[in-house]
Amino acid sequence: MQIPAGKLLISDPFLQDPYFQRTVIFICESDESGSLGFVVNKLFRDRRNKEFSINGSDKILAYYGGPVAPETLHFIHSRPDLIEKGVPVTDNIFWSGDYDKAMFAVENNLIKQTEIKFFLGYSGWDPRQLEDECNEKTWIIQNAAPELVFHSNPSAIWKMSMERMGGEYKMMSNFPTDPQLN
Repeated sequence: MQIPAGKLLISDPFLQDPYFQRTVIFICESDESGSLGFVVNKLFRDRRNKEFSINGSDKILAYYGGPVAPETLHFIHSRPDLIEKGVPVTDNIFWSGDYDKAMFAVENNLIKQTEIKFFLGYSGWDPRQLEDECNEKTWIIQNAAPELVFHSNPSAIWKMSMERMGGEYKMMSNFPTDPQLN
């Protein structure tokens, strides 16, 4: 089963992969050539562990999109009225678009931080790789919701995503990262 664009991948509570532990990934593209998405809940930090901003502006924090091509800049947004040429991923979340218009909107306070996110790097999967990881229970799949994708507190997104699913997932949202500490 191919994971379609517009889904969230929520990492299993016990996943120990340093790149993806307690992450939520928004899938922007998925087809026979593979899948691509961005980690929406981890801020990018430089070598000094400082939050990294775009163009030196404290208005635009960069998120860690994933381990692939960390020198590349990407963005998603919910404002096609301000940022043209974005690719619709869901009815209200768009991938990329006119970069100059995006920067203008941010710098002139026309768009809120809860309407746009910038990423350095991305998360990518070869054909069938993501499906195999889902079959191995590495990822929990959920429909993307703008209030999660663009939430202003990135450290809360994983827990909120799990709680939103209810039942056993809500319970798992409180599990420690190391099961031996339970």
